[in-house]
Amino acid sequence: MEVIGIYLDVLDLKNWDEKSWTWNYFEEVNTEEQTGDKGESLKRCKFLDANGKICGALYINDSLTGNAINHLLTDHEISKDGEINKNQQTIQTVMRVHKHKDNRQKELRKFLTDWIIDDLQPLYVVQSPLFCRLISELDPAFIMPDEKGIKKVISNAYNYTLPALIKKIKLEAKNISLTTDMWTSRGGQGYIGITCSYVDSNFNLNEITLTVNYVRYPHTAQHITESLEEILEKWNLRDKVFTITTDNAANMKKAISNMNAVEWQECSAHILQLIIGKGLVPVKALIMRVKRLIEFFLRPKQSERLKDIQKKYPNANKKDTEDSETDIEDEQEENIDAKDTAKYLHLINDVATHLDSKKDGKKLKEIMISDYEWDLLTDLKEILSLFAEATTELRGSKYVTNSLRVRMLIEIINTLTTNPSENYTNNDEQEDAFEDEGNFNISEPVLTFGLLDEGKSKLYANLKKYYPTLTTETLIPSILDPRFKSLDFAPDEQKIKTEQYLHKLFEKEKGGQKEHLIIFIYLVGQNQKKRNL
Repeated sequence: MEVIGIYLDVLDLKNWDEKSWTWNYFEEVNTEEQTGDKGESLKRCKFLDANGKICGALYINDSLTGNAINHLLTDHEISKDGEINKNQQTIQTVMRVHKHKDNRQKELRKFLTDWIIDDLQPLYVVQSPLFCRLISELDPAFIMPDEKGIKKVISNAYNYTLPALIKKIKLEAKNISLTTDMWTSRGGQGYIGITCSYVDSNFNLNEITLTVNYVRYPHTAQHITESLEEILEKWNLRDKVFTITTDNAANMKKAISNMNAVEWQECSAHILQLIIGKGLVPVKALIMRVKRLIEFFLRPKQSERLKDIQKKYPNANKKDTEDSETDIEDEQEENIDAKDTAKYLHLINDVATHLDSKKDGKKLKEIMISDYEWDLLTDLKEILSLFAEATTELRGSKYVTNSLRVRMLIEIINTLTTNPSENYTNNDEQEDAFEDEGNFNISEPVLTFGLLDEGKSKLYANLKKYYPTLTTETLIPSILDPRFKSLDFAPDEQKIKTEQYLHKLFEKEKGGQKEHLIIFIYLVGQNQKKRNL
């Protein structure tokens, strides 16, 4: 009879009672936390299993109790009479756990969402059984939201924050600079990201990510311009933007040129990488030989063998014993030199005993870099370190970089102009040292004589191509920066011209302010006359 009664309860879907016994095991879900696919309110099973984990099964919260009864019967062996499996906790234990009040639940959900966003966690982490069990052990009274619930928290936070950010920028920013970049996802969809930067009245640098928006295909300059205009209109920033920084892509440059009263600013870090790629074409064969050597040691067997040699001969990279102690100490403070690395590689040949290792040693000997090539790599490393330092500094976002740019570029140019060659002039050559390997014979060592000067000349020519002039206007940011206002890195003649140009800009700005003040006084006077009349 008891079994018959249970199934009668399941089938009796119309005779719903507001105080159904199922509510001893279920609770209503706050609509702000989670709803059904069509916005329906939900109810959640709060039954605890033997491990203390809340069931959390969700059902539509309507007038029907059949699904809830069937769930309790099949999943937890609970009937209307409260009978329960001996291996599960009793109803008294279940009722001891009370969920947090709504305000506390919202606060905990916010903490969870902050962690997911800041640590770049996937949203589906909230559905991980082990993660849910961990949270249940730490705080059984917390109700874990699902993926939809997390998305809703993020959406609500965005809708609340957006008007506040728009108001903040409107009040604090007089002029705004944007940085934007575009990329294509694995699915072939184009996205554009936009970051806004400005200096407030207290001279604090502010940076705000405005959006990451989808851009429809094809990714033409027109479509990019339309996306930018739409985003600026949404943020009420169109009249404040005066410059936009992008990479050197033709569609991005064209898109900015299509916008009125906005100047295009090249991304210096990206330009420097283009210069390196084009400037190292003379040593492209050497780059390919080095890549081949690196690929050899990327194999697990060879990588382990190299590590073993380094451990067995820890002093292989040190100077000879006849060197002075001071030189040895200086050497130890630095990283292993490129040429010294070869000593480890040769040791692999010297200690090879087994047939297999001897074969690998023979292969290594065939692809080994010569001493002259190591010397050239050492010299190139010294030159390229300037590019690396400039790239690192100029991609910073927590400090002003425009004033730093010219100083670093002049330093690089001065390094490259020791013996400039006239063989390389400004041209539209698109060859890159790291792309399209081409037909190069890399089986023999590269003849390095003259290659260093040739590479320096090529780098210099490309620097002058992308930065034909570094005078007057480009030095204004530097002379306004307390760190570089002396312009000690520029020629004296250039300093004088820059100071004169700054004075000219100042007088123009001052004259414009006087003009605005006269107009303002005139308008106030006209309004006063109207009132008197």
